[in-house]
Amino acid sequence: MEPSESIPPVREYASIFYSPAGRGGVRIRSEMTTKNTCGAASRKGNKMTMSAVSHYRGGTIDVVAPLAKTLKAIYLKHGVIYRLSRFETGPNIGDWLVVVQYADMAAYEKALTIFEQDSEWLQAVAEISKVAKRIGRELVVDLDL
Repeated sequence: MEPSESIPPVREYASIFYSPAGRGGVRIRSEMTTKNTCGAASRKGNKMTMSAVSHYRGGTIDVVAPLAKTLKAIYLKHGVIYRLSRFETGPNIGDWLVVVQYADMAAYEKALTIFEQDSEWLQAVAEISKVAKRIGRELVVDLDL
């Protein structure tokens, strides 16, 4: 796919990873602009889900799980999938992996606009940030294999 085909805009700092057949991953960043991404989100007209994958450190299961349940309910209300996992091996034992999945790039952009004005979402994010620090976040295109 050529980078100029069906290129959706990104309005938030994000990293897009796309690995076409036979080549290594291509990493493209956009910093709070409407610059274009690599176009992987609209591969020849097929909508592809987008996921925000975040790594957090801090908080116990007893503290984080109820906050995450609240956040999950808010996401589901807007048609967004939310998954929380805990690292059990390696150097990140006890850390959290959060995957927030959107139907496509348009749904991602719409959700950003909605969440910026959703007081429930803002409060839930503020509560979680008191106990867990975000280590990293990447926006990825989910390939349908």
